[in-house]
Amino acid sequence: MNWLNSSDKITKKFTILLFSLLLSIYLLPFSSINLSKADAFITRVDCSTGGIIPSNYSHDLMMTNADVTMDINVIDYKKEFQVNFEGTYTIYNPNSTVSYYIAAPFTEQFSDLSYSLSLKVNNTDVNYIIDYLEQAKIIEWNEYFYGYYSSRIFIISNITFQEKTNTVIEYKWNSTVEIDLSYSSGYYSPQETILIYDVGTSRSWNGNITEHVEFKIHGRQPSSYTGYSENIGSSSFQVIKIEKGKSYLWEWEDEIIEENSIGVIYDYKRLAQKNNLLIILYTIFFLVLVINMIFLTLIIIKGIKRKRESK
Repeated sequence: MNWLNSSDKITKKFTILLFSLLLSIYLLPFSSINLSKADAFITRVDCSTGGIIPSNYSHDLMMTNADVTMDINVIDYKKEFQVNFEGTYTIYNPNSTVSYYIAAPFTEQFSDLSYSLSLKVNNTDVNYIIDYLEQAKIIEWNEYFYGYYSSRIFIISNITFQEKTNTVIEYKWNSTVEIDLSYSSGYYSPQETILIYDVGTSRSWNGNITEHVEFKIHGRQPSSYTGYSENIGSSSFQVIKIEKGKSYLWEWEDEIIEENSIGVIYDYKRLAQKNNLLIILYTIFFLVLVINMIFLTLIIIKGIKRKRESK
């Protein structure tokens, strides 16, 4: 009996120790929250790709269809993303033949796209220039230099739109986006990375549009997405499982798109807290396994003890 009393004392001490460990693990994510003044501000690394915009908004051209896919491999959400872009745009000209400069705007994180860029019009390669601008040469493009977009990269080409005909414009490129965490806005270093597509560029063309925009993300998934609300015209949004990742899909059917941009967000704090939660769950699983082994061992020892005492 003395042995049993001793065993009960050991069990009680072990239970207290276990409770302390679980409480410490539970409080771990909260201990990493910084309550400094900087938490009131959200600074970010903004990686923006655009649709296409004409040099003159006073025209009759209609973008009837757009199909955009961004295939994103997340190497490290705080360091590096690999982006493969494919965009196909169909423009209908209901009147006489015209030519315009057409631009596709991007933020500077995609500066290396020039090495892989392919630009075709009706399946034929066309000439283009890539211009890094800090202010717009064409007044209609000024809206792309506000807020986070103090500078932009523009892919510019001169395209002819034949009368009463569809013109199909295709862009393909890939880029390695490197995140510089030493960058700061004011005194605050970035707290999130956002990858977005400027779907609002569709409003620089006449009429309604049918558009499909898909972000295929392989590897670490974002903490949230943006640019969808049932109240402002998005006809469809889905998150679909794909191999080694998820697809974030926005679709509009024959309508004017009210959103300015859509995309995904990597919030560093939220993702770090998810990591802590996984650590907690794995730790609890391990502790439960250890507890079961200890109690099973105690039961076996008690059984052996009783057998010895009964002899």
